[in-house]
Amino acid sequence: MGRKSKLAKNDNRPVKSPRYKMLMNFLELSKAKNDPFFHDYPEYGSFICGSQVQLDISKTSYSRVLNAFNQIEGPKAVLLANY
Repeated sequence: MGRKSKLAKNDNRPVKSPRYKMLMNFLELSKAKNDPFFHDYPEYGSFICGSQVQLDISKTSYSRVLNAFNQIEGPKAVLLANY
């Protein structure tokens, strides 16, 4: 539970945008410089995850739906945790 069984299939390339290219170039400096300023995880910038859900719900069911999503936050955190 919580393990990523398809981790080897993940595409860990960064988002193709100038901002992330700049970030990845900066993180790559850690390989060339022996400086305590840099950490040992230059691939860190590619671990950007995002999800977006859009629901069409009525004003009368908004509170009920919001409460339901709040209740699944704990189990979702355990199931999708990066161990």
